Amino acid sequence: MCGISGIYRLDGGVPDAADIRRMCSVIRHRGPDGAGFARVGDGSALLGHVRLSIIDLPGGAQPIFNEDHSVAVVFNGEIYDYQAHREGLVRAGHTFRTRSDTEVIVHLYEEHGLTFLERLNGEFAIVIYDHRNRQLVAARDRFGVKPLFFSVHGHELLLGSEAKSILALDRVSRSLAPDYLVGTHLGAFPYGGSAFTGIQSVKPGHYVVAAAGAVGTQMPYWQPRFETRQQLSFSEAGREVRDRVVASVKRRMVADVPVGAYLSGGLDSSLVCLTMAAIGAEIGRPFKVFNVGFSDPRFDESAAAKRIAEHLGASFETIPCAMADMAEEYETTLYHTEMALVNPSAIAKQALSRLVRRQGIKVCLTGEGADEIFGGYPYFKQEAIWRKLRARDERDEGKQLWKRFTREEKHTEGALWHRSRDWETADYWFGYPSFHQMRLVESSRHVSRILSDGTIAAASSPTPGEIFLGMHNRERMRALHPFNATKLVAFSQLSNYIIPTLGDRVEMANSVECRTPFLDCDLVDFVGSVPPGYLLDVSGLREKVLLREAFNGSLPEFISKERKRPFLIEGWKHFARTRRGAEIFGDLTSPAAIRRTGYFNPSIVPRIRTLWTVLPETSVLWKKIDILAGLIMGSQVLHERFVERRIDSNPAFEMDDRTPAATSATATTGTSSSF
Repeated sequence: MCGISGIYRLDGGVPDAADIRRMCSVIRHRGPDGAGFARVGDGSALLGHVRLSIIDLPGGAQPIFNEDHSVAVVFNGEIYDYQAHREGLVRAGHTFRTRSDTEVIVHLYEEHGLTFLERLNGEFAIVIYDHRNRQLVAARDRFGVKPLFFSVHGHELLLGSEAKSILALDRVSRSLAPDYLVGTHLGAFPYGGSAFTGIQSVKPGHYVVAAAGAVGTQMPYWQPRFETRQQLSFSEAGREVRDRVVASVKRRMVADVPVGAYLSGGLDSSLVCLTMAAIGAEIGRPFKVFNVGFSDPRFDESAAAKRIAEHLGASFETIPCAMADMAEEYETTLYHTEMALVNPSAIAKQALSRLVRRQGIKVCLTGEGADEIFGGYPYFKQEAIWRKLRARDERDEGKQLWKRFTREEKHTEGALWHRSRDWETADYWFGYPSFHQMRLVESSRHVSRILSDGTIAAASSPTPGEIFLGMHNRERMRALHPFNATKLVAFSQLSNYIIPTLGDRVEMANSVECRTPFLDCDLVDFVGSVPPGYLLDVSGLREKVLLREAFNGSLPEFISKERKRPFLIEGWKHFARTRRGAEIFGDLTSPAAIRRTGYFNPSIVPRIRTLWTVLPETSVLWKKIDILAGLIMGSQVLHERFVERRIDSNPAFEMDDRTPAATSATATTGTSSSF
């Protein structure tokens, strides 16, 4: 797990090595164990790397080359089953200099060209320079676990694991992107964007090629498939899921350093830890589990997590997070997430990763992705009930289920479902009543109250609803079972908000690599073939039924009966009551500050303050207002930190120059490469 940066001169010029040092210096938290760069090809490309050493500790320094140095790679992430790939490549005649998974990428690309990406199972961001074909390739894993940003600036292509790596160069203009403010802020999560104008993200499951002086269109190498196997029995599907989860966890326990786990107290992380415990017992590898606790019992799951750890015989560590402490860490967290936050929970996750690192652990497994893959969110149940209410012969059952659902899911109302009856008369975009559509229709009504006229005019679409529609192919969505169509929407939120704010960025802020067993491509592809009825029992209001079946009998009852609890804590009103929170909120959302940045309607913050005061915190409107307050404050912080201030970078950042001798001479003399 590492950080990568790159500069490719599309006009054939020679980039300055001081620039790659600057770019890598601002992401050094992603790789504190070493840093290196290389000038590749004819000297027109610079690839940089900061290393968090996990595999092949002495020999995995990057960039890494093929045998004749005509192909170079920098890589962030992990490739699982790389040993099997290596054996096949050796038989094909390739020579290896290291034991790292990175070197496998180089030779797979040589063997298979761009189709090599289809063979990779892992979490990764990859940049390859191919001198023979005079092209640079940038690619990202299927679910966007590892970030990769790029920007075309004049005649150069700039790349980085984080947007700040690109913004470290003073020649890059800086402003918040209108599409980010209209879309991501208000509930649409478009692929391929960032919070900053002119900086794009490589989409999950996509690659982009720069060649012949131009940067091509992003191309998919993988898309979620839903080819339902109707003949598959429920018990067979359960066995398959169990086998694939176990295989996925086993893959992710491979490391040359100790591996721990995050344990929230819920089903998903408990299953990961259960599987780790069984595998660890076989191979003699005990592990530690880590948890974050809160003073408010409505949100604290540390007691449940401790009970699970004791049941599994795992060492347990928890870190208590008070709102006052999180307020002190808020700006640092936003610096790393590069996104505004819906809830302060991301600050707690950053504190958790710091605890993990202080305990000497570099790698942890987490439960992210299970809710998206197995349909764990309440809105999957809500939509299924809506479909029953629309069916004449199921309407009575739907009414009874709705009463029960609203009672049992009271604590998630507003964030993961709502009571609005707009769905009854809506024009269904994708052919079925969708929670996400209803939420976006509502937020689209209020755009002009929230955002300034200039922000709305500068966006590619004036409402989050239209941005959302541009993200999804209507014909494909209408052809899918509604459950699977909603899974696609959930994937976009996972890749474009949940992982950036609760996963990679807050973990790598403290140099911790977290691996996601539920986002294993073999597991995801299989679950996509399962009849949706195996995943959701709407009549029993039970989510993730197949996952529970897969491990039936393995978990004690106090875990297996656990219902979904979102990782949310006290909101921004409580943040603004702390000493530091009051300073931040007061300074950055004052009328003068709102007018200075120009992103928001100046009247919105006084309205928020009023509604904070008069509404009960249990009301859905209060929850929505509180989320909006955090997003506005977060955007103001991003503007202050990334737009108004320069990024603190170092042109003399210490890095090993790993440029092959021939390339170094070429860049110096300006002659043709001898490759």
